[in-house]
Amino acid sequence: MRKLLIPFIVLGVFFVLVVSLLVWWGWASGAPTNNSSAVGFVIPKGASASRIAGLLADEGLIRSEFAFRVYTQVFGKSSKIYAGEHNLAKNLSLPELVGKLFEPPSQVWVTIPEGLRLEQVAQRVIDGLELEGVVADKFYSDFLKLTEGKEGYLFPDTYLFAREVSVENVVSVMENTFEKKVGEVSRRDVIIASLVEKETKTEEERPIVAGIIIKRLEAGWALNIDATVQYAIASDQCLVVGGRCEWWPRITRDDYEYNSAYNTYKFAGLPPAPIANPGLASVEAVRNYEESPYWYYLHTPDGDVVFSETLEEHNSNVDKYLR
Repeated sequence: MRKLLIPFIVLGVFFVLVVSLLVWWGWASGAPTNNSSAVGFVIPKGASASRIAGLLADEGLIRSEFAFRVYTQVFGKSSKIYAGEHNLAKNLSLPELVGKLFEPPSQVWVTIPEGLRLEQVAQRVIDGLELEGVVADKFYSDFLKLTEGKEGYLFPDTYLFAREVSVENVVSVMENTFEKKVGEVSRRDVIIASLVEKETKTEEERPIVAGIIIKRLEAGWALNIDATVQYAIASDQCLVVGGRCEWWPRITRDDYEYNSAYNTYKFAGLPPAPIANPGLASVEAVRNYEESPYWYYLHTPDGDVVFSETLEEHNSNVDKYLR
């Protein structure tokens, strides 16, 4: 008799579990409140489903972090969530809320890396805002007009911009961020920082390279920096590759004679203006440059930096690593 009851007991337990799970899911996937007012909810760039769940729970937009993770994973929706700012109400059920997160956000993240020149910054913003056609073309031209003479002063960072943001607002935000994070800085130091940004690859080498540049300036030496030649050539010619400008073109020894005030092979001293927009690390490297016995440096094809005290030693390193 007992053996006959076991299947019914198991079936009964299974039924209770299923009903309990359905009841829990009904609660967990329901709207947290009846409040229909929308709040701005920001999803950080690259945030995982677990982190998004935690942020949603903190804002009172979901009842259960676990239910959110299960829903997005089971239905393969976690990778479809847009980073940026979404306007969400607290009276949305879990499926409704996730559906909102699939929609393009009202504000989007735009990342501006260190070492870009103004034209590249403009294109990054255009790409981030997903502008196309004549709208993109107008934004690009307006951006360059507004930033004329401001090379070096647009701070590289990750920004949250409204999709309909104006060019004026973008430029203002980037300039204000520069002033806030960099503070008082001389134009000379910004120019040197732009050179350091383009000439270095690691945090450790920046103060040493800054020191070499400053020592060469004080000694009246030509700086002989390739990036200044690249900047000069691209500014005049804008070499077209694949429909877009190649702003840092490959150069040859013949280009060292290129007639431009930016060419630090042809003319001693600093170029007349920054050649890129440096990050805070490069500015700090100039402010706290490191004195060393070195006068020369180069980077190997593997990206390692090699310093030299004499021209003979430098030429030997050029032969060893670059030829």
